[in-house]
Amino acid sequence: MSCTAAQSKCRTYEADLVTFKNSAVAVFLSKRITQKDEFFWIGVREMEKGKYVSLTQAHSKRLTQTNWLPGQPSRISATMDNCVAMNSEGKWMVRSCRENLAFVCEWNSEPEQEIVVDESRMCPKFQGWLDIGGDMCIKTYILQKSWNEAMRHCFQIGGALVTFHSPKDLKVFIDYVNSYFRYSSVHIGLARRRDGSYMWVDYSPVDFEAWDPDDVPNATKDCVELDLRSEKWRKVHCDDIRRDFFCSTSKLTESYEDLSSNSTRTDDMINQKLAIGGIFGIVICLIVVLTIISLTVYYLCPLRRMRGKLLVPDTQ
Repeated sequence: MSCTAAQSKCRTYEADLVTFKNSAVAVFLSKRITQKDEFFWIGVREMEKGKYVSLTQAHSKRLTQTNWLPGQPSRISATMDNCVAMNSEGKWMVRSCRENLAFVCEWNSEPEQEIVVDESRMCPKFQGWLDIGGDMCIKTYILQKSWNEAMRHCFQIGGALVTFHSPKDLKVFIDYVNSYFRYSSVHIGLARRRDGSYMWVDYSPVDFEAWDPDDVPNATKDCVELDLRSEKWRKVHCDDIRRDFFCSTSKLTESYEDLSSNSTRTDDMINQKLAIGGIFGIVICLIVVLTIISLTVYYLCPLRRMRGKLLVPDTQ
């Protein structure tokens, strides 16, 4: 799956794409990849031009532990489409975030894992995702960031800046925001590619548009905001303009259960089998004991009758 989808899948289990705090992690993984030249997603991505950061780093500092292939990192396209994959030898390479690759999740195993089972078509029940209607789940933040910073923040939690695929989606979102906030404009997850076309950061199709007809074209404005008063989209600079923002994710269509639930269920099954096995063992023991007693009685009784006959004197 794509890098964005892989991170979202990891967040389903309250995990993240694997990162490398030390070389031991890379060695551990490389020994377990059996197919030569196979690549898988890791938790590293270009967030600004030429700056690759770990998705789990709070302040998005440059990486201190890297293992690039010769000639890497080499940008594929626009900033939002440069993700990092690792091969079977532990070497890193920049790949398009839209490629379908395998991936590895990591999480802290020390805290006790909460059992989370999501019902069909429901928002994730952890980390504060809100169901505002339709197919959209959002998370709110009372802070302003540049478009690139906001995109990075949403990606770190397994979501993306909000996307819209119909007038209904847009109206549901605007009604929610205007009911609880007094924002004039917010970042949305739309940005321009090198070829001039626009794409959603979660790689969903651009099947709906709501551009402001009065927005002046500008070759240096590659990102997009939503004006909540006009309900139209406008182009903005990706790094200079700070706006409020909302992260979004799609409702889940599957039920997920984390590892602690599997472990608990396995323990219950083992206990049930042990109980059944104990009862069965007792029954077998009783049958064996009764069989021995029956055989003993059967063989002893004829001997007693024969012994009695031998002791009776002959009267003739």
